[in-house]
Amino acid sequence: MKKIMPVLLILCLTFPIFAQEIMTVIDSTSKEFYPLSKEELKTLAVKVDSLQQANEIKDELIGQFKIQIENYETLVITDSLILSYKDRQIKTLNEINKLQKPKWWEKYEKWAYYIFGAGSIILGSWVASNVVGG
Repeated sequence: MKKIMPVLLILCLTFPIFAQEIMTVIDSTSKEFYPLSKEELKTLAVKVDSLQQANEIKDELIGQFKIQIENYETLVITDSLILSYKDRQIKTLNEINKLQKPKWWEKYEKWAYYIFGAGSIILGSWVASNVVGG
């Protein structure tokens, strides 16, 4: 770290000198000296303007994306609340289902179907034997 500090200090002190030599504009009573040609400066200005416009557009997009993220966070909270209420509803319905007592025919449902089925066969056989044999 101690070896890097002098190098950084030298770079920080010499960089402004080089930057001034490259990009300075010397204005002396109607004589202007540009290290770049006017056409190059115009194209550079156009590029800077286009980059500024692109930066503004990107800043706007970033703002819109932040709003969208906030909306998604609100949606996640809402969805989690809905899920918790649905879980609570399912638990309540299961408790209600356990508390309900079955009706009398629900208790004897299998036997009732068996008796009604056997009765209809016996009755149908009796009617057929009396009509045909009768």
